[in-house]
Amino acid sequence: MDIIESKEKIGIIGYGYVGRAFYEFFKNHFEVFVYDNNPSLKDDFPYLQDSMDFIENVSLVLVCVPTNALSNGCVDMSAVHEVLENIKQEKLVLIKSSIPPLSTESLSKKYPHLKLVCSPEYIGESSYYLPPPYDFDKEVVKTPYFIFGGRDNDCSAIIKFFKKVAGPTKEYIKTTSTNAEVCKYMENSFSATKITFCNEFEKICKTFGANYDIVRELWLKDPRITKTHTLIMNEDKDYCFGGKCLPKDLDGIITRSFKYGYEANFLKSVRDSNKNLRNEAIKPHILCFHRIAYEEAISPIYFERKMAIGLLRLEQYIESYLERGYKFGSIKQCLDEPKKYFCLSFDDGFKEHLEIAKILQNKYNPKKNL
Repeated sequence: MDIIESKEKIGIIGYGYVGRAFYEFFKNHFEVFVYDNNPSLKDDFPYLQDSMDFIENVSLVLVCVPTNALSNGCVDMSAVHEVLENIKQEKLVLIKSSIPPLSTESLSKKYPHLKLVCSPEYIGESSYYLPPPYDFDKEVVKTPYFIFGGRDNDCSAIIKFFKKVAGPTKEYIKTTSTNAEVCKYMENSFSATKITFCNEFEKICKTFGANYDIVRELWLKDPRITKTHTLIMNEDKDYCFGGKCLPKDLDGIITRSFKYGYEANFLKSVRDSNKNLRNEAIKPHILCFHRIAYEEAISPIYFERKMAIGLLRLEQYIESYLERGYKFGSIKQCLDEPKKYFCLSFDDGFKEHLEIAKILQNKYNPKKNL
């Protein structure tokens, strides 16, 4: 049986949320060295190293640097490359940063002297309480399972370090690096989808005068539905989900998939909904009615039928707004108080438009509703 000495050395590069969590995880069992390129952190954490020179003396390096989204949606891998370029000798390296699919394979080719393993991380920055078995978002040691993606021997070597701390009750899973990479993006994309889904149904509830909180409790009676990510948390913000992980990981997997030949249209719709659902409440409600384009030889009966359908749809829209408590208003009122007013706008003065406007005016008497 292989035995790891208690004072074996581990290095952590990057002292953000994940880096700090793993310092706490390992510090009582190993001698842990930490480096972050932000010098101001030393004021609060004096044990931070001034450089990465300690790397040559450690048995395991954890890479916990940020992989933010670039303006084109790609993942910024520059911080990961900067760390790996500073490791000159053969070393066991665990990448805890979120990196897109096929990155570990590519990095292994570029840095062949490194034994690279990637591991999706589940530590989080949620501000609310989570009961067991979901309470491992704050402490790594509470994580029920650990995933390691890479060559089998390298994964086994890293698992020895984790077993020393986490013990025999955990599950230690070895897989390919690509499986591990996709798994992380799959999880965060699903969380983003679930949050967006619930925000959509909050809107649907409001449309029908239902109470989302009550509907949610009824929905959760089904044991197949889990409670996580079902509360509406961002009523005062212009997005459904935010934070450091979900938006950038959703962008990252969409962009990466497109680069390799697949357009993730469903995930793109989730991303678009995140931007639009919350903004919808402050958009002005101005219904524009455009003239129906028709050829000179079109049948008058067909044209009249299209006009009748257009009138019916306008009436349906009007009824919907009135039922939800909106009032007819001017364009200025719609812009100034979009949660109170709506209006109709005809883009021209064609005879048939004037006729429709007169019909609607007689039926709804907008001035009375102002």
